[in-house]
Amino acid sequence: VQKNEILCELTSKLGIRFELDINGNFQDYNHQFMHLLKYTQKDLKAMVIYDLIDAMDLESFNKHWETIVSGNNYSGLLRIKSSHGEEKWINGSFAAVFNMSHEINRIVFAGFDVTHEKTLEKDSITQSDTIRKQEKMLKDAEKEQAIRIREIKNELLSSIKETERLLAIDNRIIDDAPEA
Repeated sequence: VQKNEILCELTSKLGIRFELDINGNFQDYNHQFMHLLKYTQKDLKAMVIYDLIDAMDLESFNKHWETIVSGNNYSGLLRIKSSHGEEKWINGSFAAVFNMSHEINRIVFAGFDVTHEKTLEKDSITQSDTIRKQEKMLKDAEKEQAIRIREIKNELLSSIKETERLLAIDNRIIDDAPEA
């Protein structure tokens, strides 16, 4: 028990921690959680975990929640919305806490804010996509240039052949009419 209390205290000081009942209602949370999401205690008491989960992730989260409330731990990323609508990312684990009757008493989450890392990852992906598009544009431009160079080369060769033909005609005329 003392070890668990020490771990909870460390997590509370270093990371994000909150506790839920089996319906997802907030029972307890630390300062870092409130600070990250900028919700008041009153707001959080009126909310359930589903209110925070990004709409695009709700279906997936529901599947994980079923696993959690059946007594299994779950670790992963959560994309949540702050009170100002900002996207926040938390990496952590859910674990069920059982009472003496071996029924789930509450669900504890402990994790860390990884919003900055996810933002950097998104920026990196965006930059990579931009670079790929630019590389494709350069390759397309190179192909167009190569085609245009071939066309110009063929036009020049045609002009040279035509000039040589006209020169040959001129030479024959001059050769045939020396008095001219």
